[in-house]
Amino acid sequence: FEALQEYDADLIICDESQRIKTHDAEQSKALHKLGDQARYKLILSGTPVQNNAIDIYSQYRFLDSTIFGENFYKFRNRYAVMGGFNRKQIVGYKDLDGLIKKEHSIAFRITKNEAIDLPEQTFETRKVHFSKKEQELYNRIKRDSYAELDSGGQITATTVLTKLLRLQQLTGGFLVKDDASKPEQVSRAKLDALSDIIEDYVIGSGKKLVIFARFIAEVKAIIDLVAKLLPRGMKQVAIYGDIKKEDRGDIVKQFQEDPNTTVFIGQIDTAGTGITLTAADTCVYYSKNFNYATYSQSLSRIHRIGQRNICTYIDLEVDKTIDELISQSLAKKEDMAKTVVDDWRGYFRSNYMKSLKEICRGIAKTFGFIRDADEKIASNVAAAMRTNVEQIKEYEKRFEPGPPEQDPMQEAAAQVGVDVALIASVLQEFADTLHRPEPLSHLANNWRKMHGLPMRRKGRRR
Repeated sequence: FEALQEYDADLIICDESQRIKTHDAEQSKALHKLGDQARYKLILSGTPVQNNAIDIYSQYRFLDSTIFGENFYKFRNRYAVMGGFNRKQIVGYKDLDGLIKKEHSIAFRITKNEAIDLPEQTFETRKVHFSKKEQELYNRIKRDSYAELDSGGQITATTVLTKLLRLQQLTGGFLVKDDASKPEQVSRAKLDALSDIIEDYVIGSGKKLVIFARFIAEVKAIIDLVAKLLPRGMKQVAIYGDIKKEDRGDIVKQFQEDPNTTVFIGQIDTAGTGITLTAADTCVYYSKNFNYATYSQSLSRIHRIGQRNICTYIDLEVDKTIDELISQSLAKKEDMAKTVVDDWRGYFRSNYMKSLKEICRGIAKTFGFIRDADEKIASNVAAAMRTNVEQIKEYEKRFEPGPPEQDPMQEAAAQVGVDVALIASVLQEFADTLHRPEPLSHLANNWRKMHGLPMRRKGRRR
């Protein structure tokens, strides 16, 4: 580091800048200091947003500290809403439009589709089912967790991280017991599903196949499986944490150039970036992790310059397990990445509709217009209305009102399943009281009393 400081570079180019997204990591702090010293700086990244919108702070701290300042916590307090366990989790955002405008003030974004002509990508999810015994084991471990895992809720205890890891290891077929040092194989559900794919694509159709998995135990189990399935003359290669870096180039070359090497097996964190595997046009995800950047990069191993065939991606997911939660989480992170980096203009409209639907659903439930509305949203509707009414006024200034069939409030009410006239009448009659601290349930009872309806009694939640 001292040698680089003494070199005093005029220009520093930070490629794959998402690697300095953690503001207090030693690598990031070192780049910040070098950036403060250099006259010109450039960052390059295909996935600048990995897990949440504030990932861009450290990258911009290196690039130009005048954009978001030099204090990470001040930046976070301005744009992020904290909550969850010890209020250390990001549960929402504020002034995201301001963040996006500042980010794009010095950014140039071009997508792979705009830069090069590549074939289409197709995605397929293959559901895998546990046996009764395997499902009972999964349910038992899940019951031991300290957070609601199946709905993607907030983590409420640090021990749930271990439970999450255990659940995913189990869907892959392995479990590390409390008194054991090595994983024990407890299921072959995914391995059996993978066998069908290998027999179909590799043995039956003569195609090359890439397989990604998260855990080394899974990678080694897949290696054993492939060794048993491949006929004589066909070979496989693998890259995972135990493989030396200096040997990986030859492994990739063998897969790319040797027609008899038909299967590549990679640990997603180790082999998901920086290599070209275009000899195959089909990729199987035996398991994934929660890191969107890793997943996004791994997609490009077969979909890059040199690929002439349509690329097919197959996800193996055990039904109604953490596998589905991981896919949902990755989808949310992809949406956030597109919002902040690409589709930032479309964000305002969708966020507007979300606010309207939240208000419609809450009013409909609280005032008794419909019975099947979300109880949680109904219980928080007063706060939602107070925070959103002013926001909606701002949105109305941005968008010109359309014809009745395209009216946002009418559309939102229709999606909730309630007559928009009822919503409008409530908003009109109680407009003056929306910002008062009076509970909305009191307003609901006043409404029902005025219209000769029975009072709604507060009952115990089921």
